[in-house]
Parts: sequence; structure tokens; C-alpha cells
Amino acid sequence: MRLPPRKIMIPVAALLVLGNAWWFLRPKEAEHFEFHLEPLYPIKIPVSSLSSFPRYDQTNDKWLWRGRTVIDPNEFMAILVPNDPTVHRMAEARIVLPPNSDTNTFRRAILNLARHGICVVQIVSDLPGHAREFYTEPLASRITDVRDDAGNQLRCRDKVG
Repeated sequence: MRLPPRKIMIPVAALLVLGNAWWFLRPKEAEHFEFHLEPLYPIKIPVSSLSSFPRYDQTNDKWLWRGRTVIDPNEFMAILVPNDPTVHRMAEARIVLPPNSDTNTFRRAILNLARHGICVVQIVSDLPGHAREFYTEPLASRITDVRDDAGNQLRCRDKVG
């Protein structure tokens, strides 16, 4: 049995090596997620203070706070977090979502915050059960990534804190 000539074997071997290299070194497809939150720490909040938190208006993609519509959430962040250079803690948005919120409402609310550079958030649902409690302890979470309505990924960049 005669082997094929070297001028055929060398390119075939090189092609096999390149094919294997491509297979193992190609970029992996990222998981498709709507948003990614990194849990930070729980904060005890008196339930009586929830009425002063901004609420997300899912119909208009705006915030309702103190009886008026707020388009830029930095407006209520500036009041919740004093502009003091000696304060070295993370500023967090404390917001309330409507009781009928779904994943898309949640995504749109944190997308709105991320677009305004607010990346640390405490989210409380406006549930009737809170009326029987004295405190609630929602986790403060960092918004790392969120997808917009077109499916593009937005990485949150802090402007506050």
C-alpha cells in the first residue's frame, strides 16, 4: 500500500490543525439574558417610609414621586443621597414597582435607571402584605447589564455615588 505524496499530506494536516484551533479558540456565544443584577447587601427599611419612595409608571416609562412625574431619576437621587464629598458609600435608588409587575416591567425600570447612571438599587414591590409588617429588607443590588427594547446590551456606568 502506497501513501499519498507529502505535498498532499502536509496541507491536509495543516487544515486539520487549523480547524481544531478554530473550534477550541472561537469566541463562545454569550448567554442571552434580559438583565443581570449583582446582590450586595440587605437594608432594613420601615414599611411606613415606602410611601415616600418613587414608583415606576410602566405605561409611560417614567417615575412618579411626591405626586408628580419625574423623567430623570437623578432628580430623586439628588435628594435621597446628599451631595457630600465625605460620604463614601454607594448611592442607591429606592424604588417601588407596581404589584402587577412582570419581568418586562422590572427590566424596563432598571433600564431607565441604568440609562441615567444609577446602578445600585433597592426594589420593593407595592404589595398589600407590607401593611402588616413594620420592616422590609430588600437587597441592594448592582445593575451590571440590561437589554433595551431592541435587544442591545447596556452596561450600567455609575454617575451617582
